[in-house]
Amino acid sequence: MRAYTYRIITFHYRPKYYVVLSVPATSLVPLQRVQLKQISGTNTIEFMPGLNQAYVSGQPPQPIRITQAANMPLGTNAFTLDPPIQPGQDVTLVLTAFRNPTTPGVYLFQVTVYPQGEKVIGNMTGTARLQFYNP
Repeated sequence: MRAYTYRIITFHYRPKYYVVLSVPATSLVPLQRVQLKQISGTNTIEFMPGLNQAYVSGQPPQPIRITQAANMPLGTNAFTLDPPIQPGQDVTLVLTAFRNPTTPGVYLFQVTVYPQGEKVIGNMTGTARLQFYNP
């Protein structure tokens, strides 16, 4: 798993953050949902529903539907992927924030993935790290 952005300056309007996840070929079930929970950073980063995108790796990358869950606690965002990501595939989430934080520094997100199904248990995959600087 890795995360990055090309817009690292504070206050930048509508930046895109990229989160790349790999579903191991040995996985028994597809990946259906991804949750990002902000665990550090002075400001809360909020994502814009309806402007997020997801792509399954390939030549060319294949766009898939991504839906952002409503009514989540502040700092927590959940995204459902349709169709689910099959074992052996990579997916890139392209998440659009309202703006970059106003305060520079390191912002960390706990990344939890959920397999396909209704009553499933998530797997904490890692920590996404983004760093922002003053101009």
